[in-house]
Amino acid sequence: MSEGPVLLQAVRATVTTIETRARIYRWAVVCVAMALVGPILLALAFLSWRPLPYVALLVPVVGAFLVIDSRTVLSWQRRVLHMWLSGDLGLSDLRQTVQAMRHVPAGTVAGMLDRLPPSEPPQQFDRLPTDSKASVAERCVARTSRQDRRTLLSTAGATLLVCSVAVTVSLQAATPLLVAPVGLLLIASSRRASVR
Repeated sequence: MSEGPVLLQAVRATVTTIETRARIYRWAVVCVAMALVGPILLALAFLSWRPLPYVALLVPVVGAFLVIDSRTVLSWQRRVLHMWLSGDLGLSDLRQTVQAMRHVPAGTVAGMLDRLPPSEPPQQFDRLPTDSKASVAERCVARTSRQDRRTLLSTAGATLLVCSVAVTVSLQAATPLLVAPVGLLLIASSRRASVR
């Protein structure tokens, strides 16, 4: 059973992804507020400075948002590229249609469309043979996967580094700092992951 014309399916997928990203963002704002306010309230409740370093939980919260958001857009990218590879969807038509929609945030749309093959000159990639399209799509997904890997490694590394320092300060014990070098290694490896 068909869901309608492929262009309409791609537009619906785009709008649905934007709505999903907005929900993720709203939850991220709530979690960021909790990470900032929670330790302060605990410090006031217990009349102690020890909960304050746990504001460092902000790092994994923001990192988790970035990773989840990126995975959401990657799923959309794969779906749209699959429709394009089937030969039924023109990426230039999708770009034109979505950019003409005034009720969707232009910056968000531009960022999502940047994950697709370039649009200059219009319809150049839409006319490619299937094998060439597959190669272009593979390169787009590979580039996005490298960015995702870098984000994940950076987030994990920064989380280990910042949280180990926070626990060290809060507990006044040096043992948690033993994890900090692992965080630094993950951050360094994220730089190399983006080069590959």
